[in-house]
Amino acid sequence: MTFDKLIFDTLRANGMPVELANLMTAQAGHETGGYTSNLFKSCSNAFGYKYAGQAIATKGIQSPEGDYYAKYATVADSAKELAAWIKRRVNEGKFPANLASIKTAEQYAALLKNAGYFGAPLSEYTAGLKRFFKEHSTGTGTAAIMLACVGLYFLLSK
Repeated sequence: MTFDKLIFDTLRANGMPVELANLMTAQAGHETGGYTSNLFKSCSNAFGYKYAGQAIATKGIQSPEGDYYAKYATVADSAKELAAWIKRRVNEGKFPANLASIKTAEQYAALLKNAGYFGAPLSEYTAGLKRFFKEHSTGTGTAAIMLACVGLYFLLSK
C-alpha cells in the first residue's frame, strides 16, 4: 500500500470527506517533499505537526524554531492527528461545519493559514498543495470523476 493510499484511507475512516481527504493527502506530499523528508522518515510525521504533549505522539526531532515535531508510531497515527486537529477547528468555528464544502487547494490552504497551521506565505503553500494534488490525488475526487466522464464522452462520441 502506498503512503498516499494509507493516508487517504485513514483520513476517510476518521470522518474526512473525499475531496478534503484528497487535499490532505496532497498536504502530506507537500509537507514531506514527496515522503522523502527526514521528519517523515524518522518520525512518521506526514504533516509537519509539532509536538504539544498529545497522547498519540512523543517528542521527535527539534524544529528550526527550537520546539519539537511530533513523532508517531505509524503514518496512520499522523493522519489521525490531523483529522482530529481539523475537527477541533470546526468546533472553534475556524473550519466550516460542512467539511465537504472544502473543495479547492486555495480554500483549504486559506483555512489552514487562518487557523495558524503554517507560517509560509499563503501563495507558496497553495502552490505546493496544487502540485502534490495533481501527483498524489487518489483519483476519487470530483475533478477526477469529471475528467473521466469527459474522456468517456469523447471516446463514445467517435
